[in-house]
Amino acid sequence: MSGWMTKKVLLRKNYGSTDTITADDFADADQWKLNEYLECKPGIKGNKQSKTFGEYPMYYITAHVQRKTAFYMWNTVLILFVITALSFTVFSIKPEEHKDRLGIIFTLLLTTVAFKLVVSQYLPTVSYLTLLDKYVLGCIIFQCSVAVENTLASVIKDGHSAWVFDSVCAAIFAAVVLLAHLVFGRIIWMKMNKNNRELREIEEKFKRLSERVDKAYEERDMTQQGSTKTNIIIKGFTDEEVQEFDQSYESDPEEVPLKL
Repeated sequence: MSGWMTKKVLLRKNYGSTDTITADDFADADQWKLNEYLECKPGIKGNKQSKTFGEYPMYYITAHVQRKTAFYMWNTVLILFVITALSFTVFSIKPEEHKDRLGIIFTLLLTTVAFKLVVSQYLPTVSYLTLLDKYVLGCIIFQCSVAVENTLASVIKDGHSAWVFDSVCAAIFAAVVLLAHLVFGRIIWMKMNKNNRELREIEEKFKRLSERVDKAYEERDMTQQGSTKTNIIIKGFTDEEVQEFDQSYESDPEEVPLKL
């Protein structure tokens, strides 16, 4: 934000320079994928509490990053999947021996809870549930459901009925786990495609604007004698040309023709 009010100065995009960023010195390159194109646009900030100070020009520079999921898939999702799959081992024990079954399932449940506390240290502190949070909570709810089923199976007096109930519940749990992981994988795939599509749109918008600016340079060199690209970078374009660039940057190139 500028220290001068809009009456004295206005900030605007310099179309003579390229809005890019290099990832060579990016400290978190192992966790984040940095987009090389920056989204830059001017703005105005006012004081809503008092009109005495007026409005001040702003210049917003947005860098787009995307979290790399390989670390969380191998170190979190895979381990939780193995712990959840081990919950099915209790069905190899007879329903009458509910103490052994509950001992195993509660041990796995405590392991999952402890693992969640460790994983939460690597996740951002936000007020909503992330996709990984939902997966961890889903594993905890599943293990609690298995514990409840083991308790109900031990209450049934008839051994054959308890075995049938136990077998049916095991099949239902297996189907639920398989379906839940298919849905989870589908959601991850859709989110990754959405993020990649948004990044591609930003790159296409940037490249489209660069092509139009380069074309404007060529047209200026042909129509105005002595107006080289170096001079334009220093002096900038006219207000009318900047307005045309701003419109083309926010709109479709076919809808807004560039006038020089």
